[in-house]
Amino acid sequence: MHATTIAISHAATALCAPVPQLDPAYARILRRRGRIHLAIVGIDWFPTGATRIPFCKRTWAEQRKRNGAGFTVLDALGIDMMRAQDLFDTPRELFLFLAEQYGIVFLNAAYTYVGGKRTAHTLSVFLRARVINLPVFAKARHILLCGNPAHREYGHLSRTTCVLHPAAKRPAFKARWSAHWSSHAIARQLSLKIVL
Repeated sequence: MHATTIAISHAATALCAPVPQLDPAYARILRRRGRIHLAIVGIDWFPTGATRIPFCKRTWAEQRKRNGAGFTVLDALGIDMMRAQDLFDTPRELFLFLAEQYGIVFLNAAYTYVGGKRTAHTLSVFLRARVINLPVFAKARHILLCGNPAHREYGHLSRTTCVLHPAAKRPAFKARWSAHWSSHAIARQLSLKIVL
Protein backbone atom coordinates (compact mmCIF):
# COMPACT_ATOMS: atom_id res chain seq x y z
CA MET A 1 0.00 0.00 0.00
CA HIS A 2 1.33 3.46 -0.92
CA ALA A 3 2.50 5.68 2.01
CA THR A 4 0.01 8.44 1.12
CA THR A 5 -2.85 5.95 1.14
CA ILE A 6 -1.73 4.67 4.54
CA ALA A 7 -1.54 8.24 5.93
CA ILE A 8 -5.03 9.05 4.62
CA SER A 9 -6.35 5.81 6.08
CA HIS A 10 -4.85 6.64 9.48
CA ALA A 11 -6.21 10.20 9.30
CA ALA A 12 -9.70 8.87 8.57
CA THR A 13 -9.38 6.44 11.50
CA ALA A 14 -8.31 9.32 13.74
CA LEU A 15 -11.50 11.21 12.98
CA CYS A 16 -13.55 8.22 14.16
CA ALA A 17 -11.41 7.34 17.18
CA PRO A 18 -12.27 8.57 20.67
CA VAL A 19 -11.00 12.02 21.58
CA PRO A 20 -8.20 11.84 24.16
CA GLN A 21 -9.23 12.65 27.69
CA LEU A 22 -7.99 15.48 29.83
CA ASP A 23 -8.88 15.86 33.48
CA PRO A 24 -12.66 16.61 33.32
CA ALA A 25 -12.48 19.77 35.46
CA TYR A 26 -9.50 21.02 33.44
CA ALA A 27 -11.29 20.32 30.14
CA ARG A 28 -14.32 22.31 31.38
CA ILE A 29 -12.10 25.31 32.15
CA LEU A 30 -10.50 25.11 28.70
CA ARG A 31 -13.93 25.08 27.04
CA ARG A 32 -15.45 27.84 29.23
CA ARG A 33 -12.58 30.27 29.36
CA GLY A 34 -12.98 33.05 26.82
CA ARG A 35 -9.34 34.11 26.53
CA ILE A 36 -6.21 32.07 27.10
CA HIS A 37 -3.16 34.13 28.02
CA LEU A 38 -0.55 31.39 27.54
CA ALA A 39 -0.62 27.79 26.31
CA ILE A 40 2.49 25.70 26.98
CA VAL A 41 2.49 22.63 24.75
CA GLY A 42 4.57 19.56 25.64
CA ILE A 43 5.13 16.38 23.68
CA ASP A 44 3.03 13.52 25.09
CA TRP A 45 1.98 11.88 28.34
CA PHE A 46 4.97 10.94 30.43
CA PRO A 47 5.27 7.14 30.35
CA THR A 48 5.01 6.77 34.14
CA GLY A 49 2.89 8.68 36.64
CA ALA A 50 1.16 10.87 34.07
CA THR A 51 -1.87 12.80 35.18
CA ARG A 52 -4.46 14.05 32.75
CA ILE A 53 -3.04 17.59 32.88
CA PRO A 54 0.27 18.01 31.01
CA PHE A 55 3.29 18.85 33.20
CA CYS A 56 1.22 18.21 36.35
CA LYS A 57 2.43 15.51 38.72
CA ARG A 58 0.38 13.47 41.19
CA THR A 59 2.19 14.64 44.33
CA TRP A 60 4.11 17.69 45.48
CA ALA A 61 7.19 15.53 46.00
CA GLU A 62 7.15 14.65 42.28
CA GLN A 63 6.25 18.19 41.17
CA ARG A 64 9.13 19.69 43.15
CA LYS A 65 11.82 17.50 41.54
CA ARG A 66 14.13 20.13 40.14
CA ASN A 67 15.20 17.99 37.18
CA GLY A 68 11.61 17.49 35.98
CA ALA A 69 9.76 19.41 33.29
CA GLY A 70 6.83 19.91 35.69
CA PHE A 71 9.02 21.84 38.12
CA THR A 72 10.79 23.76 35.36
CA VAL A 73 7.66 25.20 33.70
CA LEU A 74 6.26 26.39 37.03
CA ASP A 75 9.59 27.90 38.07
CA ALA A 76 9.85 29.73 34.73
CA LEU A 77 6.37 31.16 35.41
CA GLY A 78 7.66 32.49 38.74
CA ILE A 79 5.68 30.06 40.91
CA ASP A 80 7.04 29.65 44.43
CA MET A 81 6.66 25.88 44.86
CA MET A 82 6.71 25.90 48.65
CA ARG A 83 4.01 28.58 48.77
CA ALA A 84 1.98 26.66 46.19
CA GLN A 85 2.25 23.52 48.28
CA ASP A 86 1.04 25.43 51.35
CA LEU A 87 -2.00 26.75 49.46
CA PHE A 88 -3.00 23.78 47.30
CA ASP A 89 -3.42 20.21 48.52
CA THR A 90 -2.21 18.78 45.21
CA PRO A 91 -0.42 20.06 42.09
CA ARG A 92 -3.69 19.45 40.20
CA GLU A 93 -5.37 22.20 42.24
CA LEU A 94 -2.59 24.63 41.30
CA PHE A 95 -2.93 23.79 37.59
CA LEU A 96 -6.71 24.30 37.76
CA PHE A 97 -6.12 27.65 39.50
CA LEU A 98 -3.63 28.80 36.83
CA ALA A 99 -6.08 27.92 34.05
CA GLU A 100 -9.13 29.45 35.74
CA GLN A 101 -7.59 32.61 37.22
CA TYR A 102 -4.78 33.43 34.78
CA GLY A 103 -5.60 31.66 31.54
CA ILE A 104 -2.32 29.76 31.70
CA VAL A 105 -2.86 26.27 30.33
CA PHE A 106 -0.80 23.20 29.56
CA LEU A 107 -1.39 20.96 26.56
CA ASN A 108 0.40 18.18 24.66
CA ALA A 109 1.08 17.49 20.99
CA ALA A 110 -0.17 13.94 21.74
CA TYR A 111 -2.32 12.61 24.58
CA THR A 112 -0.92 9.09 24.39
CA TYR A 113 2.70 8.21 25.01
CA VAL A 114 4.40 7.96 21.61
CA GLY A 115 7.94 8.85 22.59
CA GLY A 116 7.67 11.92 20.38
CA LYS A 117 7.85 9.82 17.22
CA ARG A 118 5.55 10.45 14.28
CA THR A 119 4.91 7.36 12.22
CA ALA A 120 1.97 6.11 10.19
CA HIS A 121 0.78 4.42 13.40
CA THR A 122 1.10 7.51 15.64
CA LEU A 123 -0.26 9.98 13.09
CA SER A 124 -3.79 9.37 14.37
CA VAL A 125 -2.67 10.16 17.93
CA PHE A 126 -1.35 13.57 16.86
CA LEU A 127 -4.47 14.24 14.78
CA ARG A 128 -6.82 13.41 17.68
CA ALA A 129 -4.91 15.85 19.89
CA ARG A 130 -5.92 18.65 17.55
CA VAL A 131 -9.53 18.24 18.71
CA ILE A 132 -8.39 19.51 22.12
CA ASN A 133 -5.61 21.87 21.06
CA LEU A 134 -6.92 23.87 18.11
CA PRO A 135 -9.93 25.41 19.93
CA VAL A 136 -7.59 26.48 22.74
CA PHE A 137 -5.04 27.90 20.29
CA ALA A 138 -7.78 29.96 18.66
CA LYS A 139 -8.28 31.73 22.03
CA ALA A 140 -4.59 31.93 23.02
CA ARG A 141 -2.52 35.08 23.05
CA HIS A 142 0.82 33.22 23.37
CA ILE A 143 1.64 29.60 22.54
CA LEU A 144 4.96 27.99 23.54
CA LEU A 145 5.66 24.80 21.60
CA CYS A 146 8.10 22.65 23.56
CA GLY A 147 10.14 20.10 21.64
CA ASN A 148 10.25 18.90 18.04
CA PRO A 149 6.91 17.04 17.94
CA ALA A 150 5.05 20.15 19.11
CA HIS A 151 7.02 22.30 16.63
CA ARG A 152 6.27 19.88 13.80
CA GLU A 153 2.53 19.71 14.54
CA TYR A 154 1.82 23.37 15.25
CA GLY A 155 4.85 25.53 14.36
CA HIS A 156 3.07 26.87 11.27
CA LEU A 157 0.32 28.53 13.33
CA SER A 158 0.36 32.19 14.32
CA ARG A 159 1.21 33.28 17.88
CA THR A 160 3.50 30.26 18.37
CA THR A 161 7.05 30.29 19.64
CA CYS A 162 9.12 27.13 19.22
CA VAL A 163 11.35 26.45 22.24
CA LEU A 164 13.37 23.60 23.63
CA HIS A 165 11.43 21.19 25.79
CA PRO A 166 12.01 21.99 29.48
CA ALA A 167 13.42 18.47 29.98
CA ALA A 168 16.13 19.17 27.34
CA LYS A 169 18.52 20.84 29.79
CA ARG A 170 21.93 19.84 28.41
CA PRO A 171 25.23 21.72 28.33
CA ALA A 172 25.06 22.06 24.51
CA PHE A 173 21.70 23.86 24.78
CA LYS A 174 22.35 25.90 27.92
CA ALA A 175 21.84 29.40 26.48
CA ARG A 176 18.80 28.43 24.37
CA TRP A 177 17.27 26.49 27.26
CA SER A 178 17.86 29.27 29.81
CA ALA A 179 16.20 31.87 27.58
CA HIS A 180 12.82 30.30 28.37
CA TRP A 181 13.25 27.90 31.27
CA SER A 182 15.50 29.62 33.80
CA SER A 183 13.78 30.75 36.98
CA HIS A 184 11.12 33.41 36.21
CA ALA A 185 12.14 33.59 32.51
CA ILE A 186 8.62 33.30 31.06
CA ALA A 187 7.21 35.56 33.77
CA ARG A 188 9.70 38.27 32.76
CA GLN A 189 9.19 37.83 29.01
CA LEU A 190 5.40 38.02 29.20
CA SER A 191 5.19 40.41 32.18
CA LEU A 192 3.32 37.83 34.24
CA LYS A 193 2.70 38.40 37.91
CA ILE A 194 1.04 35.31 39.35
CA VAL A 195 -0.15 35.90 42.89
CA LEU A 196 -0.80 32.79 44.97
